[in-house]
Amino acid sequence: MTTGEVILLNGTSSVGKSTIARSLQDQLEQPFLHTGLDHFLRRVPARLIGPPVPGTVRGWEVDLVDDALSGPPTITELGYQIIGGTYAAIAAYCRARNNVVVDDVIERSAARGAPRGSCTGGSPTT
Repeated sequence: MTTGEVILLNGTSSVGKSTIARSLQDQLEQPFLHTGLDHFLRRVPARLIGPPVPGTVRGWEVDLVDDALSGPPTITELGYQIIGGTYAAIAAYCRARNNVVVDDVIERSAARGAPRGSCTGGSPTT
C-alpha cells in the first residue's frame, strides 16, 4: 500500500513555518495538505489550558504574569494524549495517500520522535 509523504517543519513560534508550508504547497508538483498542532489545538476546550489548580483537569498548565505566559506550558498526560491523537490523525491522512506538510513546535527532545512514532505505529508520548 502506498502512503502519502510528510514534510515536518519544526521551529519556534512565529518563525515562518506556515509561510513556508504555503510556499511548498504552491511550488511542489504533488498536492500537499497543510496542517499542524495549532490547527488541532483550536478544537481543544479553553478550560483545558490554564494555570495549575488542584483538582482541575488540564492538558496544558501555563503560568501567567499580567495575563501573559511566563514560560513554556507544562504538558500533562491529557495533553500528550491529545497530541498523540493529533499525530495519529495526520498519520491517517498519509494512510489515505495524502501528502502532508506539518508545522509544529517540538521543544522537548523527548517529544521529537512522537510524529514518527505515530506514523509508524509507535507511542506518540515518547
